[in-house]
Amino acid sequence: MKQKRNILLTGVTGFLGAHLFQLMIKEKNNNVFVLMRSKNGVVAEQRLSSLVADYLKRKDISRRVQVIHGDITKKNLGINPKHFNFLYGNINEIYHCAANTQFRGPLEIMRKINVEGTRNILNFSTKCHKLKKINYVSTVFIVGNSGGVFSEDYKI
Repeated sequence: MKQKRNILLTGVTGFLGAHLFQLMIKEKNNNVFVLMRSKNGVVAEQRLSSLVADYLKRKDISRRVQVIHGDITKKNLGINPKHFNFLYGNINEIYHCAANTQFRGPLEIMRKINVEGTRNILNFSTKCHKLKKINYVSTVFIVGNSGGVFSEDYKI
């Protein structure tokens, strides 16, 4: 029997995050905690429901999904302390996909989301007692003007 996984997922409203969510939730041993913020007057639960309504209609899946109200750009991810403590003690995997991919946006906004947001996720992860793995999704633009194949140990 596979071990139960408690996964924190950021970026579910993006292309890759939505697909990862669908793959994660198909595995019956996965509980998925989706970090989301309300946006433009639409609460986080409604935003998630509009993306994955077919999945959330199934009771066997909906009870394994929980929306965590938060924002990666805020201190302590903007999470309610009650949820924060629960996540600290239960999350064993993080998939961080949240990012601003509009590469012509203001540098200050890009830094706040892509750099500070990632730093906040990493700070959060250091306090998770059962964490085994962080999966970080970035873009192809992390290597600047370098060409060719590169990996995690690539030297610029």
